[in-house]
Amino acid sequence: IYAGLSFIDFLSESSCVDFSCGSTHAASYGLELGYGHTFFGRLLVRGLLGIGDRIVTSDGTSETCWGTAPCTMPVTTTSHASRGDLYLAPAVLVGVMLGPVLVGADATLVYMPTAGAPDSFSAAFASLSLGGQLGLRL
Repeated sequence: IYAGLSFIDFLSESSCVDFSCGSTHAASYGLELGYGHTFFGRLLVRGLLGIGDRIVTSDGTSETCWGTAPCTMPVTTTSHASRGDLYLAPAVLVGVMLGPVLVGADATLVYMPTAGAPDSFSAAFASLSLGGQLGLRL
């Protein structure tokens, strides 16, 4: 039986167009539960289910000009929005036990029943991710 915690900090994105700039950041955290079986004393195959929260934060600034050119009265507006979405993540891990160390690879299907940017509508979202694993058996 396997139980674990998960935290992923995604890379941020930012851009500027004309007089407006914005950035978006995402992170997720959750729990993982699974069951594995060892074959040939070293080969581990584990199915697991992750469940947690994905948080997306957006910040922006824009500048408008009041008055005549050249701009005599610039007005700066800032915005901040944040939202959290439930995720479910069934996965399969295949690894090799090297003493107390686990080295392996995994495939995860991430499903979010509702997902979207903080300032937009929600829609279901699914993605497949492949990753590497390095673990220590306690």
